[in-house]
This record gives sequence, structure tokens and C-alpha cells, in this order.
Amino acid sequence: MALIDDTAGGLPATALDEFSNFRMASLTKQFTAMGILLLEKDHRLSFDDRIGRYLPEIPARIRNRILIRLLLTHSSGLLDYESLIPANQSAQILDADVLQLLSKKNPPVFNRASKGLACRQ
Repeated sequence: MALIDDTAGGLPATALDEFSNFRMASLTKQFTAMGILLLEKDHRLSFDDRIGRYLPEIPARIRNRILIRLLLTHSSGLLDYESLIPANQSAQILDADVLQLLSKKNPPVFNRASKGLACRQ
């Protein structure tokens, strides 16, 4: 079994397994996009599917307006989720936490055209 050892940084050694979560920031975007491209190629989803089909926990006013295509092109109008993280948050936020923030806070969606992000919906 592999371990992440940060005892020098004051943290206990942590065992790695198939459920280990690595925060790789923007690096994961390319893998996610490629996975979506492969699913679209296999006709398992469409770029024009509304995200609510796959993320029903997101508030209706968001899930019914945003298409997968808009997420892939960073033109969905959804504000950066980091602005929703509480100021006193000290633990690493996970993807499931982001979905919880979106479902609880009902974040605003900006007008794409006003931000120079005009695109078809």
C-alpha cells in the first residue's frame, strides 16, 4: 500500500487506495472534456443536453438553462463556484461539496451576452 507522507509538514501519513481523491486543479478539465467527447461520439449524451439531466440536484433555474456545450466552452454564465465557498472554510472542498453549494446557494447566472460570451442556448 502506498502512503502520502507529509509528517515533516505536521500531517499524518495517509494511505492511498482506489478512493483517494487528488485535487489536480485545471489539469482534470482536459480529461473531463475528452470523456464527454467520447460519450458524445458513442451517442450516450449530446452536447445540447441540459445539465439537469445528469445533475438533478442543481437548482432548476440553472439545470434547465445550461447545456453541456456551454460548460465545455466556459460560456455557461455560471459564476465561479469559488465565490460560493464560505470564508471560514478550512478543509479541502470536494466535487460533491461544490454540488451542495450550488444546490443550497442558488448562485446567480450572469447574462453571457453582457460579458462578451454570446452563444446560442
